[in-house]
Amino acid sequence: MKYTIYQIEELESKKKYISAYIGTRNINEVRLSRKDLLDLIKNKKISKTIISIEKDKLSAEQKLKELNKNLDLQIFRIDKKIPVQDSLGNISKVYKDNPKYISGELFHINKGMVICKDKQGINKYIKRDIWMKGEHTGIMKNRVTVKDSSNNTFSVDKNDMNYKSGKYTFISLGTTFKKSKQKTGFKQNNYNTLRQKKLMKKYKKMYPNFNLDIRSINGKLLIEKYCEHGNLYINKNKFDTIYNINEELLYCDKCKERELLEKEFSINEINNLRNKFKNIIANDKSNCVYKKDYLYDYYPFIFKLINNISIYFNRDWIESCFIFKNSLLKLPTCEYDKCNEFVSFSNTAKHYNLYCDKHSTCSISSLEKEIVEFIHFVYKKEIIENYRKLGKELDIFLPDINLGIEFNGLYWHSDKFKDKNYHYDKWKYYNEKGIKIITIWEDDWNLKQNLVKSILLNQLSLNENKIYARKTIIKEVDYKDSKYFLEKNHIQGNCQASIRLGLYYNNELVSLMTFGKRNIGKKLQFELLRFCNKQNTGVVGGASKLFKHFNNQFKPTKVISYANLDISNGKLYDILRFENKGHTGLNYWWVKDKRYSRNKFMKHKLVAEGANPKKTEDEIMSERGYNKIYGSGNIKYTYEV
Repeated sequence: MKYTIYQIEELESKKKYISAYIGTRNINEVRLSRKDLLDLIKNKKISKTIISIEKDKLSAEQKLKELNKNLDLQIFRIDKKIPVQDSLGNISKVYKDNPKYISGELFHINKGMVICKDKQGINKYIKRDIWMKGEHTGIMKNRVTVKDSSNNTFSVDKNDMNYKSGKYTFISLGTTFKKSKQKTGFKQNNYNTLRQKKLMKKYKKMYPNFNLDIRSINGKLLIEKYCEHGNLYINKNKFDTIYNINEELLYCDKCKERELLEKEFSINEINNLRNKFKNIIANDKSNCVYKKDYLYDYYPFIFKLINNISIYFNRDWIESCFIFKNSLLKLPTCEYDKCNEFVSFSNTAKHYNLYCDKHSTCSISSLEKEIVEFIHFVYKKEIIENYRKLGKELDIFLPDINLGIEFNGLYWHSDKFKDKNYHYDKWKYYNEKGIKIITIWEDDWNLKQNLVKSILLNQLSLNENKIYARKTIIKEVDYKDSKYFLEKNHIQGNCQASIRLGLYYNNELVSLMTFGKRNIGKKLQFELLRFCNKQNTGVVGGASKLFKHFNNQFKPTKVISYANLDISNGKLYDILRFENKGHTGLNYWWVKDKRYSRNKFMKHKLVAEGANPKKTEDEIMSERGYNKIYGSGNIKYTYEV
């Protein structure tokens, strides 16, 4: 909460007063409420100015203390004075930072006392031990005022069992009633009864599938005679969550303990609970699901299974969650040659490391080694492996050109080991620091290695051939030639396009740009679908020449396109004067031996093949042995005339 320090000056006497108010509104719009200050400036001409805005109350108090050193100013501090007494019995009020109070010359009169009301309703300070007897009423952190079945009013501790069970009724102090109710003799007991009836009707509408009456006591819900152990007293937010889950039952503490002790699970029940746990993780944005208390409160059966794993493997809670989620029968071991040591678990990344502590420096796969060796062969400037200086690790970093290269294995980068935001978060993190990230997927390196090498050479400005666009000729390309060129030269391969424009050099196609079109309302909209050059060839100005020709020939009012963040940071679109419209969300593939487009495995297609319609796409694909892997997604760009 911000505080505004302000100054008031009497125009005639030039006296100045300093104080503060909560918020940052203009001082002329603020109604000053300090009575001691208002008494001084009453009926006087004044001017009001703001001195500073402080980030919190503590900063405001420190600022006022600094200003207090100026003898020409009268300071009205935010903190209140406390009643003190000296050795002679003189009573006064001072601030807590008064030197005499700090040294002990003055002592707090009410220290160790409690403010309360006696039976006549008069406020007074009494000793804490007298208060604890319950003969006085009032407000205190650990006590509340209640009445019993005989309407006797007294105070009890908040943890008193009779109060928590509802045997004692909570009384709200200081309740005001409308005058019409007071005139007709409306009493507090009747008011509380009507209020409870209104709340019960409200809760019946809120929770139509819950058959028992719900009352509200002291901000919590009371369900009378809920089970054999009596009344259930529960926090409203907790009740809402359990009610909305639907599948989970509402237990009192004793019933839950007994149920967890006696419950035994079949294999089908374990698999169903595991799939439920995966769905909870997928939809959980705050990582609550990895908290032990959260699972115990809302998913007690999942809690028991994970707790059993934790005991059996002697592992901590988050690691046990991972073991349960991925149905591991034994702990993973080091992948280094002939090393069978157990690997450590990363609670932050929520997955196992590939190598044990002894071989952690060898944590690079053979395919990643091939990429590193290739870059060392062609690039002669500084190359840093496993770069960690900026926080998140990069597999390969080239500081001279601010380029990072990530190699993603399909198994270890699937959602079994990586959070779905892992790849995009790393791209975003380094993009904000001005470092471009190129992502190489394991299947691309295995199946399209020459194309990947060509992309890397282009990023390193080491293309074998360089052609200037002014020396090329623009021609329309037929579908057959376009398909062949894209399959060979574009990392995403071919796609259907109605417009295919190419640059030819010495009668050879060296650059290709394709477009699709669709009607949206009454407007014709185009999409730039693919652009690439021939492998190991740079065509200087090629994209600009092709896009300019497209504009002149088809005169579009709007063109959209999507930049694949695995290989692009959108620089090409900036050159073509497209506008960045933001990230479109995460993309994903299904993985077995390679990545497969999710479009092939939509649920309706899986059901048509005979899959159980009651199961989700994730459940069906998991049963078929596929893992899900998330990419960095795309950025949408638009060009408007």
